[in-house]
Amino acid sequence: MTNNATDGCHGQGVYKAILKGRGDVMHMFHSLIEVFGTGVIPNPPAQAIPGAAKQISDIVAYVKWGALLVIILVGFIGAGAVAGGRAFANHQSSKAGQGMLISAVIGAVLYACIYAFLTSVTG
Repeated sequence: MTNNATDGCHGQGVYKAILKGRGDVMHMFHSLIEVFGTGVIPNPPAQAIPGAAKQISDIVAYVKWGALLVIILVGFIGAGAVAGGRAFANHQSSKAGQGMLISAVIGAVLYACIYAFLTSVTG
């Protein structure tokens, strides 16, 4: 006589049927897709909240312009710190300015990459 609580899946027990490990989780995931769907995960298009598209667009625009302004300001302040540090023999100021310039360049590259990525994804 079998007990369904302990002999659930081919005599392995209910708790032993879901084994640990990536392969078993992926097998379970694929089985769920086959059982509950046609084998294709639906991908509905994103839709804006009714009436909020203008406000969201304005907020995103302000954030983009603010980030660009910060990158430009850090670049100019860093260049000024490097020039002032060299002119007045203040090496600590010059090194801080170099760090600011490098940060501004990295920020500009990230800004361009993230903007291109988001534009390509959202259309």
